[in-house]
Amino acid sequence: MLMVFVIGNSENGAQRWISIAGVSFQPSELAKFTAIILISKYLTRYGDKEITFKNGTWQCFLITIFISILIIMEKHISATLIVVAICSIIMIIGGVKLRWFVLLGTVGGAGLATLLLLSGKFGYAYTRIIGWLDPFNPPEGIDTYQTVQSIYAIGSGGIFGEGIGNSRQKFLYLPETENDFIFSIFCEEMGLIGALIVIALFIWLVFRGVSVSLNAKDRYGTLVGIGISLQIGIQAALNICVVTNAIPNTGISLPFFSHGGTSIMVLLAEMGVLLSISRSNYRVAQEKHNNMTAQAETDKETEEE
Repeated sequence: MLMVFVIGNSENGAQRWISIAGVSFQPSELAKFTAIILISKYLTRYGDKEITFKNGTWQCFLITIFISILIIMEKHISATLIVVAICSIIMIIGGVKLRWFVLLGTVGGAGLATLLLLSGKFGYAYTRIIGWLDPFNPPEGIDTYQTVQSIYAIGSGGIFGEGIGNSRQKFLYLPETENDFIFSIFCEEMGLIGALIVIALFIWLVFRGVSVSLNAKDRYGTLVGIGISLQIGIQAALNICVVTNAIPNTGISLPFFSHGGTSIMVLLAEMGVLLSISRSNYRVAQEKHNNMTAQAETDKETEEE
């Protein structure tokens, strides 16, 4: 994350990428996964002891604030929101008392706002909010072209869509059609029905991920699994809200749909971890079943004797 500010590449006013041997890498994507692992670790390293400010709380808040500051300095507000939301939910589930969120959240929020104002990196976020309020009639100097074209694409799809491959907005009208705004093109081609199916699939994926996590053999697996599941759900929700102009425009990919090397590789790695938790649950269940079967056979033989 720190290397981005030294040797990172700038694109559209944001400095988020590092190129190594011609391959572009976005550290903030890996930071999301790292935050989940670290927060879960500090919430379980003290065993069954109560989570206090000394044992777990301050470490988790420090990790969250440090990673968030680095990401927001890259002008990546959406990733910052995801990290803060995931870490906060994991901490609440892990046993961190709500009073620390009120206290440290207020102090951390004030400090972050001060940092943004002093660094001059808040201006672009302000223009996004102003443009979001009325994208079809924005104030002079504020560009809402991308949002307007996205709305056109979604509206053109109607109920059943134009058909696969028949989108018109993807031909030089809507920027980032293969990445941040791929859902708009999907809506245009597959319509409202297709959009609802995709949303339902994301909801089902998150539901299954949380279910698997709650049945994990240890508390660490539960927290990591829930963090991964919620990251996918929150990121998908934010992307869909952006392309439909429900929230201000900010760059965020749609999990498993958007083009992007770092994002998809990290997501696949996270799904591998979630599948590992699921497989571990299956083995535990099998061992329990075998033990019960063996015990039943032993009891039966005892009765016969």
